[in-house]
Amino acid sequence: MSDTARGEKPVLKQYFGASGRHPEACIEMSFSLPDRRFSLQHLARALEQSGYDLDIKASRGELALPEAIGALASALLEHPAPPRWSAGASGATGWICMSHFPPSIAATALLHCHGAIVSEDVPEAARMLGRHARTWRPAGEIGGLLMQAAGGLGLGVVSASPGGSVFQIGSGARGRHFFELANSQDSLTGQILSRDKLSTVEFLQRAGLPTTRAVSLWRADDALDAARRIGFPCVVKPRNRGKGLGVTARILSERHLAEAVEHAAGVSDYPLVLENHVAGLDHRMTVVDGKLLWVYRRTPPVVVGDGRATIRELIASENQRRADARKAQSRDTYLKEVVADPSLQRFIAENYGLTLESVPGGGRQIDLSGEANLARGGLLEDVTEQLHPDNRDMAVRVAQLFRMSALGIDFVTPDISRSWKEVPSAIIEVNSNPGISGHGDASLVLRTMLPFRLSGMVPSFVVIGEDDYQRSVQRAVIDALSRRKLIVGHGTYLRGNPRAPAGDPFNSVRSPEVEALLLDPRVEAVVVSSPVTAIEARGFPLGRCDVTFAAGTKLSDTMVRCSKRVVTDVLDQDAITRLVHGIVAPYQDGLGGIRPIVERIDVTDATGIVAILRCWRPRALPRARFLEHLAGMGAHDNGGTADAMLTSRDVIRAVERLARMHMRDAGQESRAIEFGEIAPACPWDTPCMDIPVSARIGQEIAMKSLTSAMDTVNALLNRLG
Repeated sequence: MSDTARGEKPVLKQYFGASGRHPEACIEMSFSLPDRRFSLQHLARALEQSGYDLDIKASRGELALPEAIGALASALLEHPAPPRWSAGASGATGWICMSHFPPSIAATALLHCHGAIVSEDVPEAARMLGRHARTWRPAGEIGGLLMQAAGGLGLGVVSASPGGSVFQIGSGARGRHFFELANSQDSLTGQILSRDKLSTVEFLQRAGLPTTRAVSLWRADDALDAARRIGFPCVVKPRNRGKGLGVTARILSERHLAEAVEHAAGVSDYPLVLENHVAGLDHRMTVVDGKLLWVYRRTPPVVVGDGRATIRELIASENQRRADARKAQSRDTYLKEVVADPSLQRFIAENYGLTLESVPGGGRQIDLSGEANLARGGLLEDVTEQLHPDNRDMAVRVAQLFRMSALGIDFVTPDISRSWKEVPSAIIEVNSNPGISGHGDASLVLRTMLPFRLSGMVPSFVVIGEDDYQRSVQRAVIDALSRRKLIVGHGTYLRGNPRAPAGDPFNSVRSPEVEALLLDPRVEAVVVSSPVTAIEARGFPLGRCDVTFAAGTKLSDTMVRCSKRVVTDVLDQDAITRLVHGIVAPYQDGLGGIRPIVERIDVTDATGIVAILRCWRPRALPRARFLEHLAGMGAHDNGGTADAMLTSRDVIRAVERLARMHMRDAGQESRAIEFGEIAPACPWDTPCMDIPVSARIGQEIAMKSLTSAMDTVNALLNRLG
């Protein structure tokens, strides 16, 4: 008989930091451990029938209940990144800990997966599970990518509301609120302007920038006169909707125009916008904090005829390919499903004279849309390297005009490598909440927003012990921080929350003092005191801290790893002051230095590899300026196009040339140090490249040459901005 049948409900518990069971904040679920083991095969097949094609690890074998829950929940929550979990048993009780943000998602997923696995009605369990799983991403795919990138940079994530979509990356005065990529540094006026497509066009025209000719449609009867004034082909779109909703591009006839107006009015109130169609290729340029990060060329989804399949069948095959790509986590995971809706049917009828049941000839390419919006299945190509510097400067200026921290600019031009001043082109839209397509994009965003090693976080200290020890050390730390002119926030872990809703398993034990400190934009340093019992009950109070004072207290290895330094000796006031000032100084003096673009990872390898050169993805910087500075150092590079943007390959080649120059200066053969092949990468899903470096000489000389070259390149990139 199942646990559910016996009426025994699982118990949920929240850890706010590392504990003896899990290395980070998590939700723990404990439950009675059945004697039998479980197979996920039947449940996986039933989920596939309801539209969930899951790659469940170990689904072919029989698992203990904790491992079965972990495997199923991880598969359901795997996009954009699978959650981390650990599981085990203690006597007759099983347990599983799972990290996911927000924690309520992990709790809900664990409860439903437990119920589905122990259920005796597999089809009904699968239907219930599939229904609930579709609601388990309130922060959205973009939010999930940013949160994962934050974890990789050692940044904390705090929810502004447990059930909401606004979250904070970082802590205190250096934290930043996010809703997807929109963030607290954006201006409200810029958001209002960008949401109104007609106001956007007029604003850009006043600034002397290239855009379309656009007019408002206040009623359907105005459309034909407006189109005759603007000219065919034209575009009709809602005035204030995003993600391609209601947009019809490349309108060629009066009949098509009437259908486009009806389509736009179906998703938006009047007025609508009618504008001229701009010939060229569609590009999304994304600017963050005044820096252009990337340019992606977007093309409409296509199918290619084989002389046998209908267009409907070709679309189904393409959607299956996209589903397989997402399942395999390939470079095409950003692709959305192509929906054969009336808009698509109108487009292929108007432009090709075909229907969904038509059979295109072998090799014939059929565009499935007149516009290249990713939300409607558009395709993506990175063309940042080809970008003309004038177009880069234009994009940065647009973001400045709108006073936006994050802005997506949709720019149509026949050739992105030519200046907007030389060829017919237009900014057709701006997006105040632009998308990101993978882990590489998310990492580049946060490394741009938080360029310093210590940016995003405030100095943090944890004091663990008995009451007298807590009070004396906390007072000494606060005094030391106050002498550095910092606004100090201090509180006690798990003091209790009298305002929490009755029966809430999370907020009833949440520490309001600690979370208030992390969310408070006034706080410049955090000091948390905690009794040992609170640590044992709910884990470490912070995800990471600079110093833990824990004289006479034994911490688990996972808790020790949460702190950069653990002090187990009893220190006097002067010693604490010196320690605190040493910790705080890097925060105040340049925030610990710039995050480098190139880093060295030391390895010990019998094959001769002495290090891994890690090159993080650079933002769009003019290649000519970089090469000019290198030439001044004697490191010439005549390859590639100077009138374009810098790439990771350029950075790696520069390090290689400079390292060999240092080898020669040291009297060594320059070819005695070798760099491995630069593997092709998908930029939106690849945060960095790792290149093996080998040497046929002493490791010390090779490392000195490599380090000197890296320092030179990092300093140059920092100067270029």
